[in-house]
Amino acid sequence: MTLVHLTNGDAAADRLRAAGLEGRVIVSADVLHEGPVIDDGDEDAYRRRRATFLARVGLDTEDGAFATLSRWDADVDAAQEADEVVLWFEPDLFDQLVLVRLLARVASQRWRPRKVSIVCRESHPRLGNLSALGTLSAAAARVLFVERVPVSDGATTLAARAWQALCAPRPVPLAEMASVESTALPFLPQALQRLLAEYPDIRDGTSLTEHRILQAVESSPLQGIRVFRAVQRMEPRAFMGDVTVFARLRTMATARHPLVSVPAADHLASWRHATVSITQAGATVLRGAADAVALNGLDRWVGGVHLHGDRPRWRWVRSAGQLIEPS
Repeated sequence: MTLVHLTNGDAAADRLRAAGLEGRVIVSADVLHEGPVIDDGDEDAYRRRRATFLARVGLDTEDGAFATLSRWDADVDAAQEADEVVLWFEPDLFDQLVLVRLLARVASQRWRPRKVSIVCRESHPRLGNLSALGTLSAAAARVLFVERVPVSDGATTLAARAWQALCAPRPVPLAEMASVESTALPFLPQALQRLLAEYPDIRDGTSLTEHRILQAVESSPLQGIRVFRAVQRMEPRAFMGDVTVFARLRTMATARHPLVSVPAADHLASWRHATVSITQAGATVLRGAADAVALNGLDRWVGGVHLHGDRPRWRWVRSAGQLIEPS
């Protein structure tokens, strides 16, 4: 029997390999909560669109990103020749979106493994917290492998609906999916709610990530890596990598009316040690006395929805957890 283990990144892959599990370990780890997610059936165009965005925000070069995305997809496609593919993913937003894409491909028969099983748990009676596969012990990995469960038809059907909603040019289907509770994909609704919180808030125009960045530096300046750690602590299910947070910081620092101040830094990795301070504009926005979108405009993708200009059509009501279309 041939096995393939498919997981969310290199750290988790290394842990699974160290556990000595039978089979090959591969990765699929696109940051689908950032940038355009538009699936028109042309997977090469889909990857090129994603690569262009990743290069624009400084997460990679366009050619480098395209090569990585293509390699991940090629490995996934080849995995369908195995007797079983085991999906190892976490409950957070990053993982749930990658998982939805994979299972939607099963539902559409673009990807047809003989058998698909899954390990996706937040905790275990004997093993404790399991939210970070990159810190999984070899013993825990072996226990979880034995306890893996088959992916149900209900899970693939639900994933297909969620993927279609994510790629839609309007956010209403995504908001509707965020309220669909199911034992098939129990962590999906909260993940989608977190994604919707990246719409500009009705009170201050910030996404939840931007709001938390401002909260982190409200009292005193912090190094970029400490800003990242502070934002992580505010997340019930942390999902963003440090470089992704640094890309958001750079956007906030280079806006027409900067919300944070950061001394000149080149590559995003150098932002780990840069000192981040809140500006007067940032403090005003954090108090709710100014609107970040009115100050700086907006150019952000949430799935298939492009938010742009200084009067975006959709707003998030952070206090109510609700998406609205202001009149």
